[in-house]
Amino acid sequence: MLTRLSSWADNFAKTLLFILLSVVLILVFFQVILRYIFGQSIVWSEEVSRYAFVWATFIGASLASRQGLHVAVGILVDHVPTVTKKYLSITANFLVLIFVCVATVVTAQATMRAFTQQTAVLQIPMAVPYAGMCLGCVLMVIQQLAIVRRAFKGEIVTWETTMDGAPLPKE
Repeated sequence: MLTRLSSWADNFAKTLLFILLSVVLILVFFQVILRYIFGQSIVWSEEVSRYAFVWATFIGASLASRQGLHVAVGILVDHVPTVTKKYLSITANFLVLIFVCVATVVTAQATMRAFTQQTAVLQIPMAVPYAGMCLGCVLMVIQQLAIVRRAFKGEIVTWETTMDGAPLPKE
């Protein structure tokens, strides 16, 4: 079930990321055309594209999490036996899970507090832009749970393997 949830979260993130980046691209393109050719501008386009880009950043982070693309230092892991790599993988991925869970709680609290503030141009609650951070963290929790589960099952999940990749060869 966790694997299916992880796949669903991955597909959801890809679709949402495509939509968000398309919105940014279209708005910025039309803003440039309107400003430099017609001398006009869309007042709200900069704000919408900025917030869509913030959403895209956190949604994209969940995709990077699933694919093992986040920054990691592997110098220690490169010089230990496979058995030790397994325990290091479990520990590292569990710590990342804890961090992402804490980030989810903190971003959810920030989102709830932001309902009283409004954006400058659109006059919508600041909770809307903040919700992208929270959603991205929730998606990362789902991905990280699947990664930790794979690590506990004996598959080494580090920066050298991905959710979709094969485990490292045995020494």
